[in-house]
Amino acid sequence: MKIINLTIPTIIAMSSTTIMGIVNLIIVGSLGYEHIGAVGITNVIILNLFALFGAIGYAINYLVAQHYGAKNYEKCVNYTYTGIYLTLILSIPILICSFFAPTYIYKIIGASETIVAIGTGYLSLRLISFCFTMFRTVFLGFIRAIGDTKSPMYSGIIGNVLNIVLSYVLVFGMFGFPELGILGAGWAFLIAEIVQTIYVVIYFYLVKELPTRQIPPFRKGEFKIVSSESAKIGLEDLGMSAAMILFTAFAARLGDIELAATEIALNVLSLAYLPGIGFGTTATILIGQKIGEKNNIAARLTGVKILKVGAMFLIPLSIVYFFAAEQIARLFTDDTLVIEYTVIVLMLASFFLIIDGLQLVVAGALRGVGENTYLMKTSLLLGWVFFVPLTYLLTFVASMGLLGMWIGFYVYIVALFVAFIIKYRKIEWGKIEIRG
Repeated sequence: MKIINLTIPTIIAMSSTTIMGIVNLIIVGSLGYEHIGAVGITNVIILNLFALFGAIGYAINYLVAQHYGAKNYEKCVNYTYTGIYLTLILSIPILICSFFAPTYIYKIIGASETIVAIGTGYLSLRLISFCFTMFRTVFLGFIRAIGDTKSPMYSGIIGNVLNIVLSYVLVFGMFGFPELGILGAGWAFLIAEIVQTIYVVIYFYLVKELPTRQIPPFRKGEFKIVSSESAKIGLEDLGMSAAMILFTAFAARLGDIELAATEIALNVLSLAYLPGIGFGTTATILIGQKIGEKNNIAARLTGVKILKVGAMFLIPLSIVYFFAAEQIARLFTDDTLVIEYTVIVLMLASFFLIIDGLQLVVAGALRGVGENTYLMKTSLLLGWVFFVPLTYLLTFVASMGLLGMWIGFYVYIVALFVAFIIKYRKIEWGKIEIRG
């Protein structure tokens, strides 16, 4: 029951940014498939940024979980503030890029001139929003690590409701507001992200059990640990997400319709990944706390139990994706050809959702142990040495087009799962010690 109580709120909370991106995609979908392509490309770019820089929150999550289990509360707060300092440093170049880089980013990916013209302003607003996302994930990493997953859930609900209302109002110019089109979706996202960030900051400073209002001095040793662990986790996630930029570029090369179908599928699947991410986060928290308590055998059994419970959630979801593929596609567009391509991808995806979710759970368990170096190396190796070349060969050399792209992606997911589960079985649990 504890696993479920931690995981369900986590899934809801983590769905915040994902659902906000999907809502924007649905709302602007009525404006045309070029708008779908523009929003979809932006979502992939933000996914890559989150993979690299949002990793600070994941590092804080596992470091605080271990020290919370060891009842070293001062360290919990110190690591959180260190994450804030690091995020502040990284936000500066992202803010600068938000004003000067969007047009070049679209062109590098290979988007058409139409999509570049449509999406540049939207991407600028999303980059500014991302700076708030980074700060929010640091605070969320701390909050979840101390066992509270409901407060992040409330934050996510507030953000989603606000984004839905504002997107509809600002995109179409309702209730006397100006009709901003795709820019309205960008402004809605930014406002919702700011509100969510304010919520978690207030919560952090109101925690009574830990000295959160005592701002610690900068400590080089702790900064080095947070930077190092964040870099490992970020590069691990970047192994997949950066490869997905090339994946998107392949789709753009096939054509705007194929790109639209790919972006719809990627955004829909990002929602399907949430149970795996949620259970993986729960594994990080509970395993990290058990290691902090020096109860390593219980930590290992906890990971196995979470994997079993996660499978029970993922199987029904895969069935829904198979039988409701067309209905899901129609939420985003009424273009017959785009729907046809999207349905094929989603039906194929239903067979791989279970494995994909489970690899995320095992990755979370390995993160709780502190195996971030292995996760990083494996993800980068399989992503760039295996996934990208295989996908290119199937798509263009074998002339399989969109189908070849997605087959390459699913084979990659299976390879990740196998690599992670082998590592989990080989861990010498009796020798694991708390990090930092």
